[in-house]
Amino acid sequence: MPAQIPDEDPSTWRLGPEGVAAARQLSTLVGIDPYVVASAEPKASATALLVTGREPALDLRLVEVRRPSRWNSEHVTDARHYLSGQDVVGWESQDDVLRRIGESLDDHRELAGQRRLVVFGHGISAALWVAAALRIDAVAWWRSLRFPDVWEIDRHARTAHRIEAIA
Repeated sequence: MPAQIPDEDPSTWRLGPEGVAAARQLSTLVGIDPYVVASAEPKASATALLVTGREPALDLRLVEVRRPSRWNSEHVTDARHYLSGQDVVGWESQDDVLRRIGESLDDHRELAGQRRLVVFGHGISAALWVAAALRIDAVAWWRSLRFPDVWEIDRHARTAHRIEAIA
């Protein structure tokens, strides 16, 4: 979790102490020698480094949904509407988010080769993409997330499961 600063753009927030501690606890869940890519936002790239111990490839296409940077007490309501397919004034279109994330994942899957692709992103954009790829309810999946969280997604088999441990 980031240190939320109401007067700053959320895309610039950094991990707070709880986020650092949580990220370190996830380090056993990614396996050996993964290919690591992260959103260029500081909270995602810092989480990637803490979890994997390596600098991730950074990709601007994995940033959170672009939306007004002002503090918004209605953020959760706006996010729920957005994930339900409704337009939210000032928010990036769902189609644009799906396109850019899909392109990023395709590119990095190719670069990863046989290595496990480990992606560090953001809750709303990830929920939107996962729901579209797996044809599931985005709001329900978003609400099921624990932050930080580790999921293994197979978009071809249309399956997702939370990773609790790597065998």
